[in-house]
Amino acid sequence: FYLLAQLDHWRFDYWLGLGMCLQRLGCHDDALFCLGRAGMIGIDDPRPAYFAGVSYRLIGNREYARKAFGAALKWCGSQPRYQGLRDEIQSSLASGEKGNES
Repeated sequence: FYLLAQLDHWRFDYWLGLGMCLQRLGCHDDALFCLGRAGMIGIDDPRPAYFAGVSYRLIGNREYARKAFGAALKWCGSQPRYQGLRDEIQSSLASGEKGNES
């Protein structure tokens, strides 16, 4: 994905894929950069914001995670194709709120 993203700087799928790979490798700072790039290209797709929220949560930045999940939820809107993602975001937001109470 890194090579593909370098060859075609404006391809949403390449940046999203690279960000997700880096996230799974635990390279969250690099993942956040790639997910931000994907978000700038695919401005109507909630997935980059959602995965950014996951990375922020994993590195312990609850405030930014909550903001990223909130943005992703807004981009999901009422589109039926994002119902599963919307449910996952709401679950992540709920678990984050429980974590703030402790």
